[in-house]
Amino acid sequence: MTRGRHTPANGPIEGDASGPGNLELTWPGKYEADGSRTRPNPDVEPLRVIERFPGPAGAFSNRLVAGDNLRALPALLADFADRVNLVYLDPPFGTGAAFHVQTGRGPTSSLPAGAVDRVGGSDARSRLGPAAYADRQPGGLGGFIAMLAPRLELVRELLSSTGSLYLHLDARSVHAAKLLCDEIFGAANFRNHLVWVYAGRELARRRYNAKHDDILFYTRGRSWTFHPERILEPLLESSRRAMSRHVDEDGRPYVIRYRDGGGFAGRDEPGRTYRQLVPAGTLPRDWFTADYARKSQRTGYPTQKPEALLARLVAASSEPGELVADLFAGSGTTPVVAATLGRRWFAGDASPAAIAATRRRLLAMPDRGGGFEVAALADAAPPLATLDLVIRQVPGAEPHDPARVRITGSADDLRAVVAWAVGSREGGPGGPFVASQRPHAMPGPATWRPSSRWMPRPSPGRASRWVARTACASAAPGPPPAARPTCPSPRTWGHRHLGGRDPSGRRAGRRFQADAGLRAGHRL
Repeated sequence: MTRGRHTPANGPIEGDASGPGNLELTWPGKYEADGSRTRPNPDVEPLRVIERFPGPAGAFSNRLVAGDNLRALPALLADFADRVNLVYLDPPFGTGAAFHVQTGRGPTSSLPAGAVDRVGGSDARSRLGPAAYADRQPGGLGGFIAMLAPRLELVRELLSSTGSLYLHLDARSVHAAKLLCDEIFGAANFRNHLVWVYAGRELARRRYNAKHDDILFYTRGRSWTFHPERILEPLLESSRRAMSRHVDEDGRPYVIRYRDGGGFAGRDEPGRTYRQLVPAGTLPRDWFTADYARKSQRTGYPTQKPEALLARLVAASSEPGELVADLFAGSGTTPVVAATLGRRWFAGDASPAAIAATRRRLLAMPDRGGGFEVAALADAAPPLATLDLVIRQVPGAEPHDPARVRITGSADDLRAVVAWAVGSREGGPGGPFVASQRPHAMPGPATWRPSSRWMPRPSPGRASRWVARTACASAAPGPPPAARPTCPSPRTWGHRHLGGRDPSGRRAGRRFQADAGLRAGHRL
């Protein structure tokens, strides 16, 4: 870790290049009519908490935000200014494409994340699921920079004095974004231009095949957290064998080298040689490989990043218990990795499909991602819809049998549910849903559909009621096969008895009405 100074949060943009003789990047809207620099809107829009999922010991230490991050950032700054240790941003790259969730049906289901959108023809389009996001920024590259600039200015205020930013881009925009970051963070706070190399099909015949992304690494100031020993590059097996010629008293392999740099020696020669232990690996380079997300990680969300990529960045640039943020959360890889590595986190996205995928991945974790709440801007709250489902107790089931209840309904409604939780409304009907028990994933088809939130119809005179809400995901994998309950039929799904009687008085379960926030075409 290196120590030094940093510019105060309320000071000028550190690397402002508007002075004479400097190279300046300009974009539409950079300056006001009077020549002053345009600043982000400081008005704070309220974030309404709509769900709470407690983690260990009932903790709600993390936050998932639905809505435009530029509008949500002022509210987040009120809580997290100068407190975030690592920000990872993976904004849309400005490709001009429209991305959809992959349904998992047809030939495109085996392609890497995002590749489905490059498969032509009406047949390919018919296999696409709900819209994820439209990567179309008005104004081309200038419009992309105009979108990114105010967000980076606010992100800089989130970072602690030793915080780091990783900005994930590709060759189309990284060079202009580098100049933008130099203005906002200061050219002296640029640390690395990282290159992530990945595998895939080589189809280009008139140019070199593009097989890498670019990640810009900046810090808030001259002091930052970095632990290269946590992300060492593994030694080649041939190198390890060549350096394991001897073993010391403690069983550690070593080589004998001449002190004058003359190479390896066959035996110890006091005064002329020294022992060098075989290192665990080499220090990290500014390029590295990480394949696309493995099948066990895939959610169907386009452009999903692998956990190995985020684990590398989070481990190197943050400490356990510190705060990690991702404001273009996408499939939710950053909060999942942060929770796995013992970091606190908050994440956000404007895409309903992204919120769905992220929430379900977190709820599938043993500790629910450390516990989190879902908050939304006013226009990102989910609309109401209906799922007509009945939950019944399975006769003779053991108390702890995961298949002790049966959920029945229409095929479409059943496919809309991928998980459910039991809880209550905090503070009345308009309050946030609070899960009181661990959410359960629904077994069933290999293709997961966008989920919904659901709660029972009001019962006259009833003081309290059960509330169930799905755990969300579009084309997301369920729990490991061993954890899934067996199902007598596609309509016989269930985990927990909720009780209730039908209008005739017979014990037949309870019929539910839903807040369907995460279907295609709905917002959240």
